[in-house]
Amino acid sequence: MGKVIKFYKAGSADVLTIQDEKIPPPGDGEARIAITAIGLNRFEIMFRENNYATSPKFPSRLGGEAVGVIEALGPKTDSFQVGDRVTVLATVPMGTSGVYAEQANVPVTSLVKSIYQSADVKEAALWLSYITVYGALIEYENMQPGQSVLITAASSAVGLAAIQVVKDRGGIAIATTRTSTKRQALLDVGADHVIATEEENLLTRVEEMTNGSSVDIAFDAVGGKLLPAIVQATAAGGKIYEYGFLDAGGVSGSKVDLPIVLLYGKMLGFYSVFEIMLNPERMGRAAAWLRDAVERGAIKPQIDKTFPLDEIIAAHRYMESGQQFGKILVLP
Repeated sequence: MGKVIKFYKAGSADVLTIQDEKIPPPGDGEARIAITAIGLNRFEIMFRENNYATSPKFPSRLGGEAVGVIEALGPKTDSFQVGDRVTVLATVPMGTSGVYAEQANVPVTSLVKSIYQSADVKEAALWLSYITVYGALIEYENMQPGQSVLITAASSAVGLAAIQVVKDRGGIAIATTRTSTKRQALLDVGADHVIATEEENLLTRVEEMTNGSSVDIAFDAVGGKLLPAIVQATAAGGKIYEYGFLDAGGVSGSKVDLPIVLLYGKMLGFYSVFEIMLNPERMGRAAAWLRDAVERGAIKPQIDKTFPLDEIIAAHRYMESGQQFGKILVLP
Protein backbone atom coordinates (compact mmCIF):
# COMPACT_ATOMS: atom_id res chain seq x y z
CA MET A 1 0.00 0.00 0.00
CA GLY A 2 1.14 3.51 -0.74
CA LYS A 3 -0.22 7.03 -0.69
CA VAL A 4 -1.52 8.52 -3.93
CA ILE A 5 -3.19 11.84 -4.71
CA LYS A 6 -6.42 11.64 -6.72
CA PHE A 7 -9.28 13.97 -7.58
CA TYR A 8 -12.83 13.16 -8.59
CA LYS A 9 -13.92 16.49 -10.06
CA ALA A 10 -12.27 19.60 -11.43
CA GLY A 11 -11.87 22.56 -9.13
CA SER A 12 -9.74 24.29 -6.52
CA ALA A 13 -6.96 22.66 -4.55
CA ASP A 14 -9.60 21.33 -2.16
CA VAL A 15 -10.60 18.63 -4.68
CA LEU A 16 -7.30 16.81 -4.08
CA THR A 17 -7.58 13.72 -1.88
CA ILE A 18 -4.98 11.43 -0.31
CA GLN A 19 -5.66 7.70 -0.59
CA ASP A 20 -3.89 4.46 0.24
CA GLU A 21 -3.70 2.14 -2.75
CA LYS A 22 -1.95 -1.05 -3.69
CA ILE A 23 0.10 -0.42 -6.82
CA PRO A 24 -0.25 -3.25 -9.36
CA PRO A 25 2.80 -4.80 -11.06
CA PRO A 26 4.13 -2.68 -13.93
CA GLY A 27 2.76 -3.52 -17.36
CA ASP A 28 4.47 -3.72 -20.74
CA GLY A 29 6.94 -0.87 -21.12
CA GLU A 30 6.42 0.33 -17.55
CA ALA A 31 8.58 0.74 -14.47
CA ARG A 32 7.35 1.02 -10.88
CA ILE A 33 9.04 4.00 -9.27
CA ALA A 34 9.50 4.59 -5.54
CA ILE A 35 9.16 8.37 -5.63
CA THR A 36 11.48 10.47 -3.50
CA ALA A 37 10.83 14.04 -4.72
CA ILE A 38 8.09 15.69 -6.80
CA GLY A 39 8.31 18.96 -8.71
CA LEU A 40 5.18 21.13 -8.81
CA ASN A 41 4.18 22.85 -12.05
CA ARG A 42 1.55 25.33 -13.21
CA PHE A 43 0.21 22.93 -15.83
CA GLU A 44 -0.78 20.55 -13.03
CA ILE A 45 -2.99 23.24 -11.54
CA MET A 46 -4.53 23.83 -14.98
CA PHE A 47 -5.12 20.08 -15.35
CA ARG A 48 -6.75 19.97 -11.90
CA GLU A 49 -9.05 22.81 -12.99
CA ASN A 50 -9.79 21.16 -16.37
CA ASN A 51 -8.18 24.20 -17.99
CA TYR A 52 -5.36 22.43 -19.81
CA ALA A 53 -4.73 21.04 -23.30
CA THR A 54 -5.94 17.63 -22.12
CA SER A 55 -8.83 16.92 -19.74
CA PRO A 56 -8.81 14.62 -16.69
CA LYS A 57 -10.93 11.47 -16.67
CA PHE A 58 -12.19 10.80 -13.18
CA PRO A 59 -10.99 9.57 -10.84
CA SER A 60 -7.71 11.09 -11.97
CA ARG A 61 -4.16 11.05 -10.72
CA LEU A 62 -1.97 14.13 -11.01
CA GLY A 63 1.69 15.09 -11.34
CA GLY A 64 4.13 15.25 -14.23
CA GLU A 65 7.62 15.59 -12.73
CA ALA A 66 9.39 13.49 -10.11
CA VAL A 67 12.54 11.64 -9.11
CA GLY A 68 12.81 8.16 -7.67
CA VAL A 69 14.27 4.67 -7.83
CA ILE A 70 13.04 1.81 -10.02
CA GLU A 71 11.54 -0.92 -7.84
CA ALA A 72 10.22 -3.24 -10.54
CA LEU A 73 10.13 -3.51 -14.33
CA GLY A 74 7.53 -4.86 -16.70
CA PRO A 75 8.31 -6.55 -20.02
CA LYS A 76 9.97 -4.54 -22.83
CA THR A 77 12.02 -2.31 -20.53
CA ASP A 78 15.55 -3.37 -21.44
CA SER A 79 17.09 0.10 -21.19
CA PHE A 80 16.62 0.29 -17.40
CA GLN A 81 17.41 -1.86 -14.38
CA VAL A 82 15.92 -2.27 -10.93
CA GLY A 83 17.74 0.17 -8.66
CA ASP A 84 18.29 2.84 -11.30
CA ARG A 85 17.76 6.38 -10.05
CA VAL A 86 15.53 8.09 -12.60
CA THR A 87 13.67 11.29 -13.37
CA VAL A 88 10.08 11.20 -14.62
CA LEU A 89 9.60 13.64 -17.48
CA ALA A 90 6.47 15.71 -18.10
CA THR A 91 5.49 13.43 -21.00
CA VAL A 92 4.03 11.01 -18.44
CA PRO A 93 0.23 10.57 -18.78
CA MET A 94 -0.84 12.37 -15.60
CA GLY A 95 -4.37 11.02 -15.36
CA THR A 96 -3.27 7.38 -15.14
CA SER A 97 0.40 7.55 -14.12
CA GLY A 98 0.55 10.83 -12.22
CA VAL A 99 3.48 11.04 -9.83
CA TYR A 100 1.84 12.77 -6.85
CA ALA A 101 2.32 9.53 -4.95
CA GLU A 102 4.72 7.35 -3.02
CA GLN A 103 4.81 4.90 -5.94
CA ALA A 104 3.75 5.03 -9.58
CA ASN A 105 3.89 2.82 -12.65
CA VAL A 106 5.39 5.00 -15.38
CA PRO A 107 6.08 4.34 -19.08
CA VAL A 108 9.85 4.00 -19.53
CA THR A 109 9.54 6.37 -22.49
CA SER A 110 8.96 9.09 -19.87
CA LEU A 111 12.11 8.24 -17.88
CA VAL A 112 15.71 9.44 -18.01
CA LYS A 113 18.56 8.41 -15.77
CA SER A 114 19.19 11.03 -13.13
CA ILE A 115 22.16 13.40 -13.21
CA TYR A 116 22.48 14.08 -9.47
CA GLN A 117 22.90 10.58 -8.10
CA SER A 118 22.47 11.62 -4.47
CA ALA A 119 20.50 14.88 -4.60
CA ASP A 120 16.89 14.09 -5.43
CA VAL A 121 15.65 17.54 -4.43
CA LYS A 122 17.93 19.22 -6.98
CA GLU A 123 17.06 16.66 -9.64
CA ALA A 124 13.32 17.22 -9.22
CA ALA A 125 13.87 20.91 -9.97
CA LEU A 126 16.10 20.34 -12.98
CA TRP A 127 14.81 18.71 -16.13
CA LEU A 128 11.50 20.37 -16.97
CA SER A 129 12.58 23.94 -16.20
CA TYR A 130 15.90 23.83 -18.00
CA ILE A 131 14.73 21.81 -21.00
CA THR A 132 11.90 24.34 -21.45
CA VAL A 133 14.52 27.10 -21.67
CA TYR A 134 16.91 25.02 -23.77
CA GLY A 135 14.31 24.37 -26.45
CA ALA A 136 13.56 28.02 -27.13
CA LEU A 137 16.91 29.69 -26.54
CA ILE A 138 19.36 27.04 -27.75
CA GLU A 139 17.69 24.36 -29.89
CA TYR A 140 15.57 26.83 -31.87
CA GLU A 141 17.21 30.22 -31.37
CA ASN A 142 20.89 29.31 -30.91
CA MET A 143 21.24 32.57 -29.02
CA GLN A 144 24.59 34.32 -29.30
CA PRO A 145 26.75 36.36 -26.91
CA GLY A 146 25.52 39.90 -26.53
CA GLN A 147 21.90 39.17 -27.42
CA SER A 148 19.27 40.52 -25.04
CA VAL A 149 16.42 38.35 -23.74
CA LEU A 150 13.25 39.59 -22.05
CA ILE A 151 12.21 37.00 -19.45
CA THR A 152 8.73 37.35 -17.97
CA ALA A 153 7.60 35.67 -14.72
CA ALA A 154 11.30 35.61 -13.92
CA SER A 155 10.92 34.42 -10.32
CA SER A 156 9.37 31.13 -11.45
CA ALA A 157 11.52 28.02 -11.74
CA VAL A 158 11.61 28.38 -15.54
CA GLY A 159 12.27 32.12 -15.33
CA LEU A 160 15.24 31.63 -13.00
CA ALA A 161 16.53 28.85 -15.26
CA ALA A 162 16.28 31.24 -18.21
CA ILE A 163 18.39 33.86 -16.42
CA GLN A 164 21.12 31.28 -15.81
CA VAL A 165 21.05 30.02 -19.40
CA VAL A 166 21.15 33.52 -20.88
CA LYS A 167 24.16 34.41 -18.73
CA ASP A 168 25.91 31.15 -19.61
CA ARG A 169 25.46 32.04 -23.30
CA GLY A 170 26.93 35.48 -22.75
CA GLY A 171 23.62 37.31 -23.16
CA ILE A 172 21.81 40.14 -21.39
CA ALA A 173 18.95 39.00 -19.12
CA ILE A 174 16.10 41.48 -18.66
CA ALA A 175 13.76 40.00 -16.06
CA THR A 176 10.19 41.02 -15.29
CA THR A 177 8.23 40.59 -12.09
CA ARG A 178 4.92 42.12 -11.03
CA THR A 179 6.21 44.30 -8.18
CA SER A 180 9.57 45.44 -6.82
CA THR A 181 9.45 42.91 -3.98
CA LYS A 182 11.65 40.40 -5.82
CA ARG A 183 13.81 42.93 -7.69
CA GLN A 184 16.98 42.54 -5.60
CA ALA A 185 16.66 38.76 -5.46
CA LEU A 186 16.50 38.63 -9.28
CA LEU A 187 19.55 40.87 -9.56
CA ASP A 188 21.36 38.67 -7.04
CA VAL A 189 20.82 35.54 -9.18
CA GLY A 190 22.20 37.18 -12.30
CA ALA A 191 19.57 39.32 -14.02
CA ASP A 192 21.15 42.37 -15.64
CA HIS A 193 17.96 44.43 -15.36
CA VAL A 194 14.58 44.00 -13.65
CA ILE A 195 11.23 45.56 -14.61
CA ALA A 196 8.29 45.60 -12.18
CA THR A 197 5.42 45.48 -14.66
CA GLU A 198 2.73 46.73 -12.25
CA GLU A 199 4.87 49.73 -11.30
CA GLU A 200 6.78 50.56 -14.49
CA ASN A 201 6.05 50.86 -18.20
CA LEU A 202 7.59 47.77 -19.77
CA LEU A 203 8.17 49.28 -23.21
CA THR A 204 9.74 52.46 -21.83
CA ARG A 205 12.04 50.56 -19.50
CA VAL A 206 13.17 48.15 -22.23
CA GLU A 207 13.98 51.08 -24.51
CA GLU A 208 16.06 52.64 -21.72
CA MET A 209 17.88 49.40 -20.96
CA THR A 210 18.72 48.65 -24.61
CA ASN A 211 19.49 52.25 -25.65
CA GLY A 212 16.48 52.19 -27.94
CA SER A 213 17.39 48.93 -29.67
CA SER A 214 14.67 46.74 -28.04
CA VAL A 215 15.29 43.09 -27.16
CA ASP A 216 16.43 40.37 -29.53
CA ILE A 217 14.33 37.62 -27.94
CA ALA A 218 11.28 37.56 -25.66
CA PHE A 219 10.64 34.44 -23.56
CA ASP A 220 7.13 34.89 -22.21
CA ALA A 221 5.07 32.86 -19.77
CA VAL A 222 2.42 35.51 -19.17
CA GLY A 223 0.65 36.39 -22.42
CA GLY A 224 -2.70 38.12 -22.00
CA LYS A 225 -2.66 41.87 -21.46
CA LEU A 226 1.13 42.04 -21.35
CA LEU A 227 1.70 40.52 -24.79
CA PRO A 228 1.22 43.67 -26.92
CA ALA A 229 3.88 45.50 -24.88
CA ILE A 230 6.20 42.50 -25.14
CA VAL A 231 5.80 42.46 -28.93
CA GLN A 232 6.48 46.18 -29.12
CA ALA A 233 9.57 45.76 -26.93
CA THR A 234 11.01 43.17 -29.34
CA ALA A 235 13.30 44.43 -32.08
CA ALA A 236 12.63 44.07 -35.78
CA GLY A 237 13.87 40.62 -36.74
CA GLY A 238 13.38 39.45 -33.17
CA LYS A 239 11.39 36.47 -31.92
CA ILE A 240 8.76 36.09 -29.20
CA TYR A 241 8.40 32.64 -27.63
CA GLU A 242 5.05 32.20 -25.85
CA TYR A 243 5.22 29.19 -23.55
CA GLY A 244 2.61 29.99 -20.87
CA PHE A 245 -0.74 31.59 -20.17
CA LEU A 246 -0.38 32.93 -16.64
CA ASP A 247 -2.37 36.11 -17.28
CA ALA A 248 -5.32 34.19 -18.69
CA GLY A 249 -5.18 31.50 -16.00
CA GLY A 250 -4.97 28.64 -18.46
CA VAL A 251 -5.22 27.43 -22.02
CA SER A 252 -8.99 27.77 -22.49
CA GLY A 253 -9.10 31.35 -21.23
CA SER A 254 -6.12 32.63 -23.18
CA LYS A 255 -7.22 35.48 -25.44
CA VAL A 256 -5.42 38.66 -26.37
CA ASP A 257 -6.17 41.78 -28.38
CA LEU A 258 -3.01 42.06 -30.47
CA PRO A 259 -3.01 44.36 -33.52
CA ILE A 260 -1.32 42.43 -36.33
CA VAL A 261 0.66 45.53 -37.34
CA LEU A 262 2.73 45.16 -34.14
CA LEU A 263 4.13 41.88 -35.48
CA TYR A 264 5.51 43.46 -38.65
CA GLY A 265 9.11 42.28 -39.04
CA LYS A 266 8.91 40.00 -35.99
CA MET A 267 8.11 36.35 -35.31
CA LEU A 268 5.63 35.23 -32.64
CA GLY A 269 5.51 31.55 -31.86
CA PHE A 270 3.63 29.41 -29.35
CA TYR A 271 6.21 27.03 -27.96
CA SER A 272 5.93 23.91 -25.81
CA VAL A 273 8.62 21.88 -24.10
CA PHE A 274 6.90 18.80 -25.52
CA GLU A 275 8.32 19.79 -28.91
CA ILE A 276 11.66 18.79 -27.39
CA MET A 277 10.70 15.96 -25.04
CA LEU A 278 8.64 14.04 -27.60
CA ASN A 279 11.29 14.25 -30.32
CA PRO A 280 14.08 11.73 -29.64
CA GLU A 281 16.76 13.62 -31.59
CA ARG A 282 15.99 16.95 -29.96
CA MET A 283 15.68 15.36 -26.54
CA GLY A 284 19.02 13.63 -27.00
CA ARG A 285 20.69 16.97 -27.68
CA ALA A 286 18.83 18.56 -24.75
CA ALA A 287 19.92 15.84 -22.31
CA ALA A 288 23.54 16.10 -23.46
CA TRP A 289 23.45 19.88 -23.03
CA LEU A 290 21.86 19.59 -19.58
CA ARG A 291 24.39 17.08 -18.30
CA ASP A 292 27.25 19.23 -19.57
CA ALA A 293 25.79 22.42 -18.05
CA VAL A 294 25.43 20.72 -14.66
CA GLU A 295 28.96 19.35 -14.83
CA ARG A 296 30.33 22.82 -15.67
CA GLY A 297 28.38 24.40 -12.82
CA ALA A 298 26.67 26.73 -15.29
CA ILE A 299 23.20 25.96 -13.93
CA LYS A 300 21.98 25.41 -10.39
CA PRO A 301 18.30 24.76 -9.62
CA GLN A 302 16.75 27.23 -7.19
CA ILE A 303 14.56 25.52 -4.57
CA ASP A 304 11.96 27.77 -2.97
CA LYS A 305 10.06 25.53 -0.55
CA THR A 306 9.26 21.90 0.16
CA PHE A 307 6.04 20.32 1.43
CA PRO A 308 5.25 16.78 2.62
CA LEU A 309 2.86 14.81 0.40
CA ASP A 310 0.17 15.06 3.08
CA GLU A 311 0.19 18.85 2.54
CA ILE A 312 -0.40 18.75 -1.22
CA ILE A 313 -3.39 21.10 -0.92
CA ALA A 314 -1.25 23.69 0.87
CA ALA A 315 1.46 23.24 -1.76
CA HIS A 316 -0.99 23.97 -4.58
CA ARG A 317 -2.37 27.01 -2.77
CA TYR A 318 1.16 28.30 -2.25
CA MET A 319 1.96 27.98 -5.95
CA GLU A 320 -1.27 29.77 -6.84
CA SER A 321 -0.34 32.63 -4.51
CA GLY A 322 2.63 33.58 -6.69
CA GLN A 323 4.93 34.02 -3.70
CA GLN A 324 7.54 31.50 -4.76
CA PHE A 325 11.06 32.26 -5.92
CA GLY A 326 12.13 29.09 -7.69
CA LYS A 327 10.85 25.53 -7.58
CA ILE A 328 8.26 24.17 -5.16
CA LEU A 329 8.79 20.52 -4.25
CA VAL A 330 6.74 17.86 -2.51
CA LEU A 331 8.47 15.05 -0.63
CA PRO A 332 6.58 11.73 -0.14
